[in-house]
Amino acid sequence: TIAWSLPSLGQSDHAVKLAERALVLNPHYPDWYNQGLSYVYFFGGHYSKSIEYRLLVKQPSAIDYAYLAIAYAQLGQIEEAAEAADDVRQSSPSWIAEAYLSESGGYQNRKAERFIEGARRAGLNACAPARAIVNDPSFIPVKSCNAWRAKLPG
Repeated sequence: TIAWSLPSLGQSDHAVKLAERALVLNPHYPDWYNQGLSYVYFFGGHYSKSIEYRLLVKQPSAIDYAYLAIAYAQLGQIEEAAEAADDVRQSSPSWIAEAYLSESGGYQNRKAERFIEGARRAGLNACAPARAIVNDPSFIPVKSCNAWRAKLPG
């Protein structure tokens, strides 16, 4: 649905309303909705609902585990966050939250910072090292990651 594209445009509240409407109209939705519903609820700040739908994903990938880890971390459920973070590292050892956001086209600063902070709390790699982005003119950095990189030696 169109709701999946709205969070990156800063319209998370509208996305949640559309997703909930889609559930009313189609309560027997296809399995692939679960990732989109989890995503919409995550960026709408509804972390419990995000977890609920992400746990319904039948063949989770690193990004599914990352959303779980970050949502659990945002709820203060650190043990669950750590378990999901371990699953991220097993699925994709080089996964980095900032790189994911950049590859997804970037997000409004507040949403990006919330995602990065949740990744840190979950024990995930939050920011890309300078060497990984120095020759990538299309990379969209997150402000707090720029500050982190500036503090690193060399």
